[in-house]
Amino acid sequence: MQTLFRLGAAAALSILAACQGPAVPHSLASTSDENCLKCHRDTGSAPATTHPKKKGCIDCHKAP
Repeated sequence: MQTLFRLGAAAALSILAACQGPAVPHSLASTSDENCLKCHRDTGSAPATTHPKKKGCIDCHKAP
């Protein structure tokens, strides 16, 4: 049972560690996912995200 717990904990940590995207290189009007995706998915005015269904943009990408 301890082995399963350790494997689960290791998997969770690796997922969290992978969440370190590049910093946001501009100011933000809002930190909501919808605000980010307006430009990074919908309008094409910014580079398209490769993961538009993920939540918590600012959790992985540090805001200025």
